[in-house]
Order: sequence, then C-alpha cells, then structure tokens
Amino acid sequence: MAALITKKQYFIPGMLVVIYLFQPRSAATIANIPLTVTAGIFISEVLLPAIQKLDKTNMERGVRIFLAVLVPYLLINSTYQGSMLSENHVSKGEHTAMQWVKDHTPNDSQFLILTNEPEAMCDSSAEWFPALAERTNLSTLQGREWLPEHKFGEFLKHKTSIQGCIDEGMECLKRESAYFGTDYDYIYISIKTPTNNCKPADTSNRTTRGLVLALEDDIEYSSAYRSDAVIIFEKIR
Repeated sequence: MAALITKKQYFIPGMLVVIYLFQPRSAATIANIPLTVTAGIFISEVLLPAIQKLDKTNMERGVRIFLAVLVPYLLINSTYQGSMLSENHVSKGEHTAMQWVKDHTPNDSQFLILTNEPEAMCDSSAEWFPALAERTNLSTLQGREWLPEHKFGEFLKHKTSIQGCIDEGMECLKRESAYFGTDYDYIYISIKTPTNNCKPADTSNRTTRGLVLALEDDIEYSSAYRSDAVIIFEKIR
C-alpha cells in the first residue's frame, strides 16, 4: 500500500483543507470534486488491479455484489433527496401573492420580506421572491457572498434577527430594519406555517402575530394585499 501513496494522493487532502478554509459555506458541495478524483484513484490503482487478480467466477460474483449494493443505494438516495427538495417550495398562496406584486407594484419597488423562518437556507419565499415577483427583496441572502460590499455573516445574522419581529411588533421592526435601510416601499409578511430545520413546526402555543396588528394600527402603513397566505403593507411616504 505504501507504493500507492503518491504525490497526487497527497494533493487531494490539501485541496480539501484549502476548500474548507476559503469557502466554508460551500465546502460540502465543492469538496465533491476532489472526492470524485479520490474515488477515481481508488478505482484505477486499488480496485481494478485487485479485480485483475481474480478468476472469472470470482470477478462475476464481485460485480453482482457491487451492483446489489450500489443500485439500491442510488435509488434510495435519489428518492430521499428528491423528497427533501419537494418540501422546500413556494406555496400556491405565495405564488399568487408574488404575481399580484408583479402586476400591481412599480418596477422599482423594494420589499422587506418577513417569513418568521430562522433558517435562511429554508426560506424559499424570500429567495424566490426576486425571480417570481421581479421586485427587489432587501433581505434576500443567496448571492450576497459574491458581493464585496456586503459581509455575508453579518447579513445572515441580521436577516435571522429581523424574522423574529413578526411576532413582536414595531419596536423590533424599527430596530432590526435599520440594517437593511429605510427605503423599502412594502413589507411582505408570510403567514404560512413556520418551519424548524426546514420541516413544519409545532405552532400550538403560538400567539397572534404582533407585527401584523401593529402595522394595521400604524398610520404610516396601509394594507395593500391580504390573503390566507400573505399580507402586504405599503409604506406611506
């Protein structure tokens, strides 16, 4: 085995270290590249030479065992991943609300999207809003890691904090929205069931959403759209 440890095999762990140091957020995805190279090295330098030493009968048996393990794994894994992805989508009610935004608000309108979702990676409403409504969402996270003027970790912290305002009220909104600026024209509040780790959360002990009540009583805002899924308030200039 010592003969198999070559310079290129030392290079793979080095690549993994560099990836996790410079791209920690996306490392789990990018790391698939060197891991795939590692798998290729294993197949070409370990597995194939070992197979060549087997007789035909043992080789056919080994191939059958390999396929018996690989095929069910691929099917189960793809089914599981597909199921997970299917649960993270924009609801029909929010699709309708975003279409209303697209049809009834000025093209340069800026929105502050509040969903009460603490996990940014599970917030499908905030992330899909710019594409479906074709309007700016000041709290959209994805893509900001590429913008030099924004600190991604800092933005993520503030995005998480402002989601809690949906159950608190105006004081929280004024405090937390300052980070995103005061130039927003609308506040889009999703009243869908919140999630925990991207799965529906228990809401049996939840109280009425304080921010909705506060905005309804605030003379600086007016209700522009209301449904079972979304309430949109327009900021009066």
